[in-house]
Amino acid sequence: MIRAVHGSGYGLALTVSLLVALFACSGEEASGQQGQDAAPGPAAGAGLRFEEDGFLAEIEAVGDSVLSVRLSAPTTGWVAVGFDPTAMMKDADLVIGYVTPEGELFLRDDFGTSVTGHSPDTGLGGTSDFFGADGSEREGITSISFLIPMDSGDPYDRPLSAGATHTVLLAYGREGADDFTSHHSWATMVEADF
Repeated sequence: MIRAVHGSGYGLALTVSLLVALFACSGEEASGQQGQDAAPGPAAGAGLRFEEDGFLAEIEAVGDSVLSVRLSAPTTGWVAVGFDPTAMMKDADLVIGYVTPEGELFLRDDFGTSVTGHSPDTGLGGTSDFFGADGSEREGITSISFLIPMDSGDPYDRPLSAGATHTVLLAYGREGADDFTSHHSWATMVEADF
């Protein structure tokens, strides 16, 4: 079962690169919806394949309007990705997810409301815009995948352009952090062309 998770958010902080990284998630969970399928198509840009310290991110355009995201991390807690912050977490389009030991996926579409905080898009008057979500937790590895529109029209999502360079935030939580309140174990920021 897949759940889109909505609720109030208090903090997801990220200081990256040469700064000390702080990446935390919070929120209350509620039931949501299972996604739809996207039509496959050729990749529009170079995409991103990032692998470091056991974290793997594969992000690529599918056609010219959908972005495919696959994340895998050496944790039994949450994993997250964010796009195009203006300062640390501020204005970032975030997707945060975890898989329970029973195999249930919880995923949430958030917006960076400050340099160290975020809230669910739905709590700000926006929409939850991921679909085609899947996830697993096996042998200490949490993996999630989903699709997002490159331009959802939601003011709390960052428009993404094929072939343009975008800032991507990546992080995961500590062991057993099946929630949106625990601090990160690892975080980084990279640049990518989709």
